[in-house]
Amino acid sequence: MTEADQGSSHIDVQFPNEYFHTVSINMLWHPDGGVAPDEAVNPEDGTLRPGVKPCTQGTGFFYRFEGRNYLATARHCFTDRAWRTNEYLKPPVTPTHLTMSVRTKSSSETLDAHHLGVVNYCLTLVDEDENPLWFEHPRGFEVDIAARPLDDLPVDELLFLPLAPKDAAYGTDPRFWVTDDVYTVGYPFGLDHGFLWPIWMRGTVASEPALYFPFKGDEYPLFLVDSRTRPGQSGSPVFLRRRHFTDITSDDVLPRLRLIGIYSGRLNEESELGFAWHIGELDKLCHAEQNATKSSS
Repeated sequence: MTEADQGSSHIDVQFPNEYFHTVSINMLWHPDGGVAPDEAVNPEDGTLRPGVKPCTQGTGFFYRFEGRNYLATARHCFTDRAWRTNEYLKPPVTPTHLTMSVRTKSSSETLDAHHLGVVNYCLTLVDEDENPLWFEHPRGFEVDIAARPLDDLPVDELLFLPLAPKDAAYGTDPRFWVTDDVYTVGYPFGLDHGFLWPIWMRGTVASEPALYFPFKGDEYPLFLVDSRTRPGQSGSPVFLRRRHFTDITSDDVLPRLRLIGIYSGRLNEESELGFAWHIGELDKLCHAEQNATKSSS
């Protein structure tokens, strides 16, 4: 480094594509149900309107299926209900809205930290009659994944990179084995490491990914991950280990990542084993376009 370099405040940093897939999401409950977002959150300062209560904090990621953009996450983030039983995890309220912060496209020709704008969004999860606006798996609450279409989001104005089926490795992929290193990429306790970048938690595949996992008398399209995950990471994408980051966001083509699943929480509070739903189940969900019913949400 030269003396001129030492005296300069300019630092060149390349941003990996992986930093632009995920988003921290915060669920809210409005006593009047699916009212307009401005009635739940003040758009001027982001404060909650009177009577609005915070619910779950989790992780979501952007996913594109057959040309449509989705926010994918764990189903229990949208419902505050446990998978398998559909019983409430907390006092009995169903989230009606979510908030998230998304980066906007840079006004400069180069992507740098001084031009990374952020916009806060409040999205409805239910309509005026409290019918869910998001899709669930064809097996309903037995599969803990969900996706909300983002048709009401100005995608052209935002800086995010949706993952897609071409980025996935499925359970039968010969390169996807038990004991492989994986990363759960999300926001434990709502934390990020600046500029909304997610936290990376390392783990290993702990059960055979080519098979359904038997659990309490039934079989489910998931595998176990041995990792020290924490609250706030439910809904995170799970990736197979890569030797290096992929190309920077200035590239025109989305890199081919090995996306393998959606993380949805640990077996129990004392275990380091967690559930990861096969990413192919998200494809089934998006294809079916099955809204959760009001009674089960």
